[in-house]
Amino acid sequence: MKLALRSTRWPLLGICLCVVGVRFWLIGTYGNPVPFWDQWDAEATAIYLPWTEGTLEWRSWFAAHNEHRIFWTRALGLLELRLNGGIWDPLFQMTVTALLHGLALLVFLDSLRRELPDSALRPLLFRAAVRWTATFFDAWISHPEWLVLELIRDACRDQPRSVAANHCRVM
Repeated sequence: MKLALRSTRWPLLGICLCVVGVRFWLIGTYGNPVPFWDQWDAEATAIYLPWTEGTLEWRSWFAAHNEHRIFWTRALGLLELRLNGGIWDPLFQMTVTALLHGLALLVFLDSLRRELPDSALRPLLFRAAVRWTATFFDAWISHPEWLVLELIRDACRDQPRSVAANHCRVM
């Protein structure tokens, strides 16, 4: 299959690689190998320790953690633990998550590319004016995927013609 340079596929791949690259830079600059807050009980106590002792029960996968159930977080964490030779390394977890987010972004943008003509997609991706943004100065969120889904739902409900943009500034 021939790929024309005028296609939006190359810029989409470039966007995803930039996102992953920035995430890698953030991990390398600000990452900490010490597990953070809920990781101690949600991952170490609930999954890793019973797994290494051979006492992990199926109920542990679906057990409540605070106000939600984090099956996929636990499953990914155990997979990362096994891939890393049984060593629990939050920096490795951050790296895997950065790659997964880049892949998810690529799949999402490619699905948009397939559904929309280039003339409609380019202004969405490369718009000079950003109209709707959200800024969090002091928020820490343990599972940001829920916040993103809520933001998308609220934006679609309140502003059906809006275009979303994400901005991150490290201070």
